[in-house]
Amino acid sequence: MKQLRNIRRNIYFATSNPEKIYQIKQIFQSTTNINIIPIILDIDEIQSLDNQEVIEDKIVKAYYHIIEHFQDKVDINNLELICEDTGYSFDNMNGFPGALVRYYHDQLGNDGICKFNGGSKATNVSVVAYTNGTNIETFKNSVRGRVPIKPQSNPHIKSFGLDPIFIPDYESVLKSNNTIVSVSDSDSVSDSDSDSDSDSDSDSVSDSDSVSDSDSVSDSDGVSDSDSDSVSVSNSDNYDDNKLKFNFDKLKNLTYAEIPSIIKNMVSARGQSFNDLKQFLLES
Repeated sequence: MKQLRNIRRNIYFATSNPEKIYQIKQIFQSTTNINIIPIILDIDEIQSLDNQEVIEDKIVKAYYHIIEHFQDKVDINNLELICEDTGYSFDNMNGFPGALVRYYHDQLGNDGICKFNGGSKATNVSVVAYTNGTNIETFKNSVRGRVPIKPQSNPHIKSFGLDPIFIPDYESVLKSNNTIVSVSDSDSVSDSDSDSDSDSDSDSVSDSDSVSDSDSVSDSDGVSDSDSDSVSVSNSDNYDDNKLKFNFDKLKNLTYAEIPSIIKNMVSARGQSFNDLKQFLLES
């Protein structure tokens, strides 16, 4: 009797952001039948504060751009595509800059943002869009938090972009998801191999499995970012575990740039949206 071949489903991710590639590959690394393939695109975005408006426009532009320019690299008859858009809204600026945060960050950097927005409450928003050419599905999450007086990071943690300027309300977001995490009494919370690349066959970003206009890849980091003994979980599937013990005092003043990826993928708006996408794809 012949065994059925394990068929992997290719989902293309249109982005020029290595942080997004790194995070989504972490979240999907245990999903053996879904292959996330980055397509390095920088799509012109509409100038809107609303991430939902931006992503709904971006996914359509990206889809038709790929249909037109990537026919030799992508099976356009079975194209499944995702995009993601992130925003930060600061209370002391009446919700600005929202989806325009990239331009705000380009002008001020993390130090400047903390100078003008330090101490303010803030909201981190992420919207992921998926399309198969017929329907568009979106997955939106938001996380409340605050901006520290100065950027905060941990040299043992892999971080990107605005990670050092946002402290999420851990208790609120984890309780709302019925998810808790255990942190030990060790002096630091860290990713044990965050500074080194790990080898991963299909779950790494490489020339062989990413697609771009220039055939180059902007991020070559591995995605197996294992956590140190300072963070523990009760089973092997970190992303679906809802029965963990959480110590809020250990994390309540830490930015995204100071927490291990296993926790960031639970509490960040983008991590939650990627997990919602994962659940949708597994069920569809």
